[in-house]
Amino acid sequence: MEGLRDDCCEVLERDVKREGGEAEEEDEEIRGGRGEEDQCENHDALKRSISSHPLYGKLVQAHLNCLKVGGACKDDMTHQMMMNPQVHLRQHQHGEAKISTPSQSDLDQFMGAYCSVLSKLREAMEEPQLETMAFIDDMHSQLEDVITTPPPPPLPSTSSLSGETNA
Repeated sequence: MEGLRDDCCEVLERDVKREGGEAEEEDEEIRGGRGEEDQCENHDALKRSISSHPLYGKLVQAHLNCLKVGGACKDDMTHQMMMNPQVHLRQHQHGEAKISTPSQSDLDQFMGAYCSVLSKLREAMEEPQLETMAFIDDMHSQLEDVITTPPPPPLPSTSSLSGETNA
């Protein structure tokens, strides 16, 4: 999917007009554009190293499991995630900040920690859902008991107990 690029990687075409004092400003803009291209290359390299990491499949599966618990994972969404499991990394650019590619051990630690956090999140999301389902099942059973229980026999009236008859 080379054609699709993140916003940070879009390179705008510029008309460079060399008129008087504008030349220096335009040269700075062009150099800034090269800085953006360098950031794009670093960003792409980071995405490649994450998507080729041995724990990437586990990370995607943990993410999908969280979506399933939340009920947000419909069949179309699952299919879309499986067909395009790209992690979309967004960065906030401040000045000339550049992305540095993490070392392999840093990436290993990050991927392992992220998988662990997603698993804990899934468990935390499941607990209240399981409690809710147990409550609903209990209420359903009680309602069925109320509906299916035959009505009790009518109680004798107080007048028939005292021996009085209405004539």
